[in-house]
Amino acid sequence: MDRSETANWYAKYHSMVRWVGYQGSDQQYHHFVARVIDDWAFIKIQKTELMVADERTYRGLPDSPLYYYLVDPNHDYRKIER
Repeated sequence: MDRSETANWYAKYHSMVRWVGYQGSDQQYHHFVARVIDDWAFIKIQKTELMVADERTYRGLPDSPLYYYLVDPNHDYRKIER
């Protein structure tokens, strides 16, 4: 999904999304994972479409953490401070 498709998806399903986590970035994409009720949604947004302030390496390996930190899709996927 590109950024606009992701925004449309989130607008439609936000009430069912429990959280969205930042998984990291590679050379082309920022990767996110969303917990939707009892399912998962994996989101890739082109780096040219979104700036991530706290960018980290995307590993995509089975033994990697599921995400680095939670983000707010309503505010440009900004990191949620805890």
